[in-house]
Amino acid sequence: MLKRLSLRIRIVLGGAIVLALVAGPAFAYWQATRNAPAQPFDVGHLDLTVNGADPVTGFTALDTGAIMPGQSVAGVLTVKNSGSIALSYYAQAQASSALGAALVVKVSGDGSTSGSYPSATCPGPALTNTATSFQTTAAQFLGTNAARRTLAPGASESICVQATLSTSASVAPSSLQGTSATVSFTFYGKQVTAP
Repeated sequence: MLKRLSLRIRIVLGGAIVLALVAGPAFAYWQATRNAPAQPFDVGHLDLTVNGADPVTGFTALDTGAIMPGQSVAGVLTVKNSGSIALSYYAQAQASSALGAALVVKVSGDGSTSGSYPSATCPGPALTNTATSFQTTAAQFLGTNAARRTLAPGASESICVQATLSTSASVAPSSLQGTSATVSFTFYGKQVTAP
């Protein structure tokens, strides 16, 4: 019976050792859990508007009846950063016909024009990096991709556009009589820190 007991004791002790190795030592680890409150993430937005609209549907300040050499029209565009982040922008213009190249263009920072058609003008000096005529392909109008203008959130600036039909026969030949043109302006904006 002693042999049997010792065999049983060996089996029980062996099982206890295996159980201790598998289960591991019994230690008490203290634990604590804390939650941090949810953190909001707001994303800024870029919104470049011209004359308070996006898109602009009716800039008629440069409309004329029948402009003649030496006569001029002028109108003001208001460019605004209606977004929540700083932006930089430039603009291009494109005329629908060769008449655009016969128009002598001046772009200034004036908030209003002087006079009225047929002698409306932008009284201030021309801004740097601006067009001097309108081309039949999209071309520089205000600034360039490399030389952009900047606007802080909520800021705006006035852009006065003056177009005078040239008196030079080589620029405005007789063949332009009776023609017409439309000019499209495209403004390109991006956040200030964008490449």
